[in-house]
Amino acid sequence: MEPAPPFRIWPYLLVNFVVAVWLDFTTFHRLATSDSIVFVLASLYEMRLFFWEQDRIGMLVPLIAAWCRSPLHNLLIQTGSMIFIGLTMPVMLARVLTPHRMAPLAVTAMNAAFLFFAPDTLHENWMLVCNYPSGLLLGFTAISLLDSRPSGASWNRRALRLIGCAFMMLLAHWQYFGAILYLGPLVVFRAWMQSGPGAPAPVRDWKRIALRPYTDHRARFAVLLMLLALGGVGVAMLLIRWANPITVRTSPAASPPELWLSIWSYMIGNVAELPGMGAFTTCAFGVCSVGFACALYAERRLLATMAVAVFPALLAASVEFGFLGTREWMIRNDFHPRYLVAVFTSLTTTLALLGLVPLLSRLPRRYETPAIILAGALLLAAATGRYGWPSPEGVRRLLDDKCGEMTPVLLETQCEAVGGEYWVVWMSMFHINMALYDRGEDRVVFGVGYRSQPMRGRWLMFPDGFRVALPEDDFGEVQSKAQYRGLVPFEKIEERDAVLFPAHPLAEARTIRIGIYRTKVGP
Repeated sequence: MEPAPPFRIWPYLLVNFVVAVWLDFTTFHRLATSDSIVFVLASLYEMRLFFWEQDRIGMLVPLIAAWCRSPLHNLLIQTGSMIFIGLTMPVMLARVLTPHRMAPLAVTAMNAAFLFFAPDTLHENWMLVCNYPSGLLLGFTAISLLDSRPSGASWNRRALRLIGCAFMMLLAHWQYFGAILYLGPLVVFRAWMQSGPGAPAPVRDWKRIALRPYTDHRARFAVLLMLLALGGVGVAMLLIRWANPITVRTSPAASPPELWLSIWSYMIGNVAELPGMGAFTTCAFGVCSVGFACALYAERRLLATMAVAVFPALLAASVEFGFLGTREWMIRNDFHPRYLVAVFTSLTTTLALLGLVPLLSRLPRRYETPAIILAGALLLAAATGRYGWPSPEGVRRLLDDKCGEMTPVLLETQCEAVGGEYWVVWMSMFHINMALYDRGEDRVVFGVGYRSQPMRGRWLMFPDGFRVALPEDDFGEVQSKAQYRGLVPFEKIEERDAVLFPAHPLAEARTIRIGIYRTKVGP
């Protein structure tokens, strides 16, 4: 018997694309920080294999957008791409878990609740900054390519499918080196449960259960390709460290076992205490609980099928969550919610599939297209309710207010560089170069500060030194970072008026007095 094919996905890709373009011209850009702006600067001026001064976090989206030389348009392309990726990732996870035609509809409804209720921090990391969503999306796409094996397909078509899967796996682990922590357990647990699209016919010989991941062609090829991709990206990471010793390396250090329970508790607590998390949890659990109760009464068989389908995702999430809680870098990064992208997505997708699919399955097929349109309208309404109506002029004004406080000084003094602490320097560099591009000037103002090693080639273009505008309060930090990157101590030239800089969205705006300094690359 031919395995059930995955559900059709193109209508939901279209819905997510429309919503991503819509959101891209709203106040969504108020979530922008230096963490997201660095991707735009890399695409425009100093492209690197990995995030600046790191040996991880691949730069696929900046590479794709590198053809666009306008800072504003490059930002819009990358932001729209990341929104699309964040909305599509749970849809692709559902595609990996079940072939049921109502699964993407249920996930789209959950996406609407996520857009309207979820905290800004989750929106920032799911749909703007982190490469974890893009890595997972690529991984889910690679797994999905292995799920469908049409009978009678030629060897050429099968070879192309395998090559496509291998390429997607390589990109996935370039984007997120730790993707195997979730993807590996997911494909293995799917094989053990004999669930998901393309699953082989159930085997009743329970003595051979341990061999199921090997006998299941999906798991066998997926795990092999993951390991090959992991090895290829690992070699690239080693080469980056060798070529640039200043690179911040991914630490393999484990935290003391006696702290693991506390770390797990803090990881959960950090997400639970985010502003707005209570409203999102209440909405998600409330709606899905009603659907679950109805399914217990009228759709028990389908409910059991969905429970089997989501179980591998929950087990994979448990494996990743458990491993993350043993890592020392979780403590150093304050248990940041971005590390829980896969875990959180597994939980919300599970709620959608268990609580909504049995209910939606009652919908006749002739109403499926209107239901997709309605779900898209709901997602669009959630985006509008949270971030307002699109306005290209509004986006520009928002960026001017958020990033442009140092631009008038930089234009007046004709400084070659801008400096400051991390949350100031890259926002300011983006805005001044956007202003210069709009004025038709071809010069580039570069940055000095944390993560500025990629700027070194531009520093060398000024053998007699260059001028840097930076907040005087940040002088000590910038000086230390600059010396470490080869610049001699700064010499103050003049002082300018104070300005109010918004900085990081989670921090209060601060008044900064701008100084003009001269520096150059040391001998």
